[in-house]
Amino acid sequence: MDDLLSKQGKTITYLASILLVAEPGHRLASMQQIADSQDVSVGTVQAAMQYLQTEGIAEIVNRGRLGAFAQALDYARLWTLAQRRSMSAILPMPYSLRVEGLATALRQAFDKHPVDVELRYMRGSTSRIERLNAGQCDWVVTSRYAADAAAVSGFEVETIMALGPGTYTTDHVLLIRGGGGLQAGMRVGIDTHSSDHAYVVRLLSRGTPVNFVEIDYSTTIENMLAGHIDATVWTEPDVPRLPEPFHALPVGDVLEHDDKLAQLAEAVIVTLPAYRDAVQHVLQTVLNLDEVRQVQQAVAERQLRPTY
Repeated sequence: MDDLLSKQGKTITYLASILLVAEPGHRLASMQQIADSQDVSVGTVQAAMQYLQTEGIAEIVNRGRLGAFAQALDYARLWTLAQRRSMSAILPMPYSLRVEGLATALRQAFDKHPVDVELRYMRGSTSRIERLNAGQCDWVVTSRYAADAAAVSGFEVETIMALGPGTYTTDHVLLIRGGGGLQAGMRVGIDTHSSDHAYVVRLLSRGTPVNFVEIDYSTTIENMLAGHIDATVWTEPDVPRLPEPFHALPVGDVLEHDDKLAQLAEAVIVTLPAYRDAVQHVLQTVLNLDEVRQVQQAVAERQLRPTY
């Protein structure tokens, strides 16, 4: 009996792994072919298919000589059966209200579906993509700019979902000691682990001979107050009340004509080509983008407490 259950479980997992990456209308191999590939009986294959249908995980339609076709696939539950583990993702460190809002929206969306997700947080888009390439997660969140930069740099990553304009970093400001703009010789904090931060810092510093100082952008305020740097880039909604002589200067006039601004402001979900179909199917099932943006905005406007 235990052996029978083991074989049926193995066959269910096998079928789930096929259906997880399939589109509705996918034609299955014959029961005999599946039985031969899994070294089980046709009866075991029939029982496995019946389980998927009885549980509402997949509808399998038999069309006689044409074969069996899969319909109405529940990708979230197929992931759990096929992978037998939680889905894992790495998001930016939640240092800003907008990123906190995105993390909150993703957590709420997954809580409504029968698939567990482990959300981790890491500084720097490059570090997140390196973890993805090392097989340490199933997908990561970056800006569209960082995703494109990673692909140009040779990372074999694919953008499988764009979350829409304004879902990443927006409203940049220059945090600076003193009321004027950047001056020659100033120490400007730059986080080279973050493609976005590094790009904006270099753009605002163009034409001024400043000294770049490597920082962790999540410790920007501490570095400013400790006197380690004279200036850096931050986001306006997240600037705390700063003592004199620190100021937050708007930089919209510099950025508004830059063709990368829209890419910096949009969050995207990136995965590896080998994971693409499975991850994309689950995310399309779980994430309602309108709801994601609504929750994110509510957190950004302090109407909803972040929970992630």
